[in-house]
Amino acid sequence: MPPDHRAYADVQNVYAAVLLKTGRVDEARSVIETALRTFAAKPTIRAGFEKLHASLPSQ
Repeated sequence: MPPDHRAYADVQNVYAAVLLKTGRVDEARSVIETALRTFAAKPTIRAGFEKLHASLPSQ
């Protein structure tokens, strides 16, 4: 499956959320920022990652 597939996005979204909840902020930030680039042309998929990105603490 290609990295811009919806199923891949769903897994990455859950993974990033788990990383955030377990305090692994830097890893979550990396997953989220990569996903935002990968799904730049897919606004419905990108929206979930934008929500997670907004919940990241300031650097």
